[in-house]
Amino acid sequence: MAELFIGQHCDVSHCNQNDFLPFTCSSCNGIFCLEHRSTAAHNCEKAEEKVASSTVKSEFKSYSCSKADCRKKGPVPVTCPFCNFQFCMSHRHPQDHDCTKMPEREKSVPMAETAKMVKEIQARHRTNPRRQTPKSEKARQTAAKVALMKMKMHAKGDTGIPQLERVYLEVCLPARTTLDKKPYFFSSSWSIGRIVDWLANTLKLENENDKEGTQKLKLFHSDTFQAFTMDTKLRDLMNKEKDQLYSGSEVILDYVPEGLDDIQDINN
Repeated sequence: MAELFIGQHCDVSHCNQNDFLPFTCSSCNGIFCLEHRSTAAHNCEKAEEKVASSTVKSEFKSYSCSKADCRKKGPVPVTCPFCNFQFCMSHRHPQDHDCTKMPEREKSVPMAETAKMVKEIQARHRTNPRRQTPKSEKARQTAAKVALMKMKMHAKGDTGIPQLERVYLEVCLPARTTLDKKPYFFSSSWSIGRIVDWLANTLKLENENDKEGTQKLKLFHSDTFQAFTMDTKLRDLMNKEKDQLYSGSEVILDYVPEGLDDIQDINN
């Protein structure tokens, strides 16, 4: 008669006991007897790695945005002073997440100041002949190609950006500067926020976008006069089906009151 083997031997070398009901370690998947079933009893190295891994993960906790339609997470908690919910950088301002606890006095943007700001932007940009009539997407693309050839000769930017990643834009600069507009190139992987910060740093412009209750430095589409969202990648704006940017397009950099993302009445 053939010999019948039941159970399994313990993986601890000095034990090797045959256990009829062996235990499997959840960390290293080893087989052990009753005496050596705990991770401490068989000096489980995998268990130590798990503990170290969970410790590292806990150090890099992320915080979810409380806005219903936002799935972004941030490395630090940003709490609204009115509703006490946490939000991402894009929705950190009470106006951005439609805060229901914000006092009425905080909701009103000083209309006189806003009107004055918009009129200044209007006076600076309305005389541009390119804006007299809206252009079709094809016409905008053709105009951008023509402008691109000139931009490449004079544009400034981060020389570390590879040639294939460079996107050239004609930037209309804020009214408080002495410059009208200048060509620059940026990486297609940069976000609008990074472009704004780079321009502010390069041109020594005041930039208080991270502070509450201050004028914001924003980048606007030169045809729709809508502000670009700060966390949007440049390459994503170039892949839109409508109102997309092209290498060679023109954009507007200017200061606006907090909460103003639309200067579409600029031609009025």
